[in-house]
Amino acid sequence: MEGDTGLREDGILGRRESVSDSQVTGGKPEQAVGSQCEPLTTAVTRIEIAPEVFDDFDRFFDYIAQFDVGSAPERIGEILDAVQILATSPMIGRPVKGGKRELIIGRTSRGYVALYRYVAPLDTAFVLAIRSQRESGYKNNS
Repeated sequence: MEGDTGLREDGILGRRESVSDSQVTGGKPEQAVGSQCEPLTTAVTRIEIAPEVFDDFDRFFDYIAQFDVGSAPERIGEILDAVQILATSPMIGRPVKGGKRELIIGRTSRGYVALYRYVAPLDTAFVLAIRSQRESGYKNNS
């Protein structure tokens, strides 16, 4: 398909411009075929959850069981899904003392805060505790 051109859209201005195969593959169209092509991957930060976080989940289950029994598994799932953002953006949380960070998850009665520490040399985010946004502090003294 040498000489084939496609259109790409500039995300900022919505302007379209022509892009040739040689621009996409670095000058040699044959590089795009077979095992010579390097996969497009990004580094993914490892996420470790401290055992104490499961105590936090138990506390949430107990509270939710009093008011909305059926939503407990869904709410815990939402928290775990939100924590996955740390895999691609480990510095997204707001900084707090001691080199830790807080990730805000949801809002109001469905809002939580995850306390974590990102260790760059290990490329790992350690989730230390999770609390409701309505709680004043972390229960495990993190």
